Amino acid sequence: MSLQILSGATYTVLTSGVLLMTIVVPPIINVIYKPRKRFEQNKLKTIEKLRLDAELRVLACVHNTRQATGIIRLIESFNATRLSPIHVFSLYLVELTGRAGA
Repeated sequence: MSLQILSGATYTVLTSGVLLMTIVVPPIINVIYKPRKRFEQNKLKTIEKLRLDAELRVLACVHNTRQATGIIRLIESFNATRLSPIHVFSLYLVELTGRAGA
């Protein structure tokens, strides 16, 4: 305003346009676009709600043998059967030393 680049009327129109867009557009977008609806099907994907014949996939990450025995006991407690198998994907974690970055 001090440089007189915009007139008072132009500044008023731009300011009210920005305010209108800030107030009106988000509710309109929320009415039209519902991103949560896409993920509602994943709400029921928990261990408790699995079908009896569904497979259970487990990613087991270990760093040493002491942790491996604990993970093995945990997996054995799931009590897998032929009807509901467990597929275990194991990952052995190794600490990289002598590098500049993590």
